[in-house]
Amino acid sequence: MDLAACEQHRKVLNEKYQSLTIEINDLKIKRISDNSAKVTFIQNYMADSYKDVGNKELVIIKTDKDWKIEEEEWAPIKKK
Repeated sequence: MDLAACEQHRKVLNEKYQSLTIEINDLKIKRISDNSAKVTFIQNYMADSYKDVGNKELVIIKTDKDWKIEEEEWAPIKKK
């Protein structure tokens, strides 16, 4: 999903749900280079009547002043 599609998806979700909570657990950051890092964590997403839990992986890149997400992946954690 490119940036424009991602922003549109988030806009739709923000309009759809009144209540949104995102919990992050087991956060790990691994530096790839001086200006990039891989971030992994378990994301617990809760919005009104919708819930999911999954593994999130981000690749972030340092710009002049900020860190920006370059890649983002999510995979559901299967319930036993």
